[in-house]
Amino acid sequence: MNDYLGIVCHQCAAFNPMGTTSCEQCSSALQGVGGEASGAVEDSMEQARNFICQQCSNPVPSGHKFCGTCGAPVPDAVKSAGTSYFSPVQDEAKARLVLVRGEGGVEGLTYVVASDYIAGRDEGEIVFPDDRFVSPRHASFRYEGETLHVYDEGSINGVFIRLRAPAVLRAGETFRAGEQLFRVEPMPPEEEMRAPDGTMFYGSPARPGHFRIVQILEGGVDGLVFTSREPSCIIGREDSDLNFAVDIYMSRQHTRVSIQPDGTFLIEDLESRNGTYTRIASSLALEDGDYLFLGRELLRVELNHA
Repeated sequence: MNDYLGIVCHQCAAFNPMGTTSCEQCSSALQGVGGEASGAVEDSMEQARNFICQQCSNPVPSGHKFCGTCGAPVPDAVKSAGTSYFSPVQDEAKARLVLVRGEGGVEGLTYVVASDYIAGRDEGEIVFPDDRFVSPRHASFRYEGETLHVYDEGSINGVFIRLRAPAVLRAGETFRAGEQLFRVEPMPPEEEMRAPDGTMFYGSPARPGHFRIVQILEGGVDGLVFTSREPSCIIGREDSDLNFAVDIYMSRQHTRVSIQPDGTFLIEDLESRNGTYTRIASSLALEDGDYLFLGRELLRVELNHA
């Protein structure tokens, strides 16, 4: 069996018996088998385990602050060196935005928010060029400490977040349910129903109501106007006070809106499949599992992966 064990010369590739220190074919020193060649390799391996002093070229063991031979300080970059990721995509401590639904986008596409990012139709690190409802510079995502915030950058259509819990709306504010966009309004005062000379405007007999929900159509014009006869109303696909039978993203009973004694409105999601969304005022701290609408782009927020 020993006839098959040996050392191959790195110069001429000749096979040499075990224990040979120089090649029988070309007399070159065989590396790694004793003698000076072996010592040189061992020295190289020893140096590879340590930082090499930039002043005297002697090895400095890991953790030492100064060279033991010449006293030169070890550079701060060496003392504080850490392992870096090949790409920020590997860093599980960074937030991720997952595209759940979009206009021409790839559903499931993930954006790693490695630093402060801009999202828009044609600006920033997150771009949705096919969505005409996304402003050129629509929103920004910024870290404040370890918390990720979303900012509305003055967009036309705003940034909408899925309700985490019942929320308060003020008169004139908007919300989304299914494919629909709505605005909540109080009932107009009686003086607005009269001309300046006191004449009452003619129309169908008015029935008393508590508040109105106005459907907003594409282009920003008002659509259906619903007057709630009760202090609260339910919006849904069927068996609701306000029904949208052809909206396949609307649950049977999707959202409840109630007027409060102070004139504000309470909005609640009724455990709908797709959620109810309200427009953020200007900025918001994000939580893991949040869903955001930018135009027609629906993004899921994933945080705290470390």
